[in-house]
Amino acid sequence: MDQDLKREIRQHGNDIEALYDLVAAMKAKQDEHTAILKRHTLMLVEHGARLDDHGKQLTSISERLTDVDSRIIRLDNRVDRLERRVDGLDAKLDAVGTKVGGVNAKVDAVGTKVAGVSAKVDGLGAKLDEVLRRLPAA
Repeated sequence: MDQDLKREIRQHGNDIEALYDLVAAMKAKQDEHTAILKRHTLMLVEHGARLDDHGKQLTSISERLTDVDSRIIRLDNRVDRLERRVDGLDAKLDAVGTKVGGVNAKVDAVGTKVAGVSAKVDGLGAKLDEVLRRLPAA
C-alpha cells in the first residue's frame, strides 16, 4: 500500500506540474492579448484624435460655407437691385425710342415739305428763266 500511495502522490505531482504549465501558458496568452489590447487602445485613441481633428475641420468648413451663403444672399440682393435699375433704364430707352420715332416722323414731314418747296423753287426758276428768255435784249 505504501507503493500505491507513492504512485498516487507522484501522479498528483505530475498533475500539479501540468497545471503549472497550463497556468504559465495561459499567463503567456493573457500577456499577449493584453499587449494586443493596449495597441488597439492606443490606435483607438489616435483614431479618436483624428476624428476630433476632422470634426474641427468640418466645423470650419461649415462656418466658411455659412459665410459664402451670406455672401451669395448679399450678391443676390445686389443683382436684384441691378435688375430693377436695368428694367428702369430699359423703360427709359423705350420712351426715348418712341420720342426718336416721333422726331423721325417730323423729320420725314419736314423733308417732304422741303422737297415740295424745292420743287416750287425749281418751278419758279424755270418760270424766271422763261421770263428772262422772253425779255427783249437790252
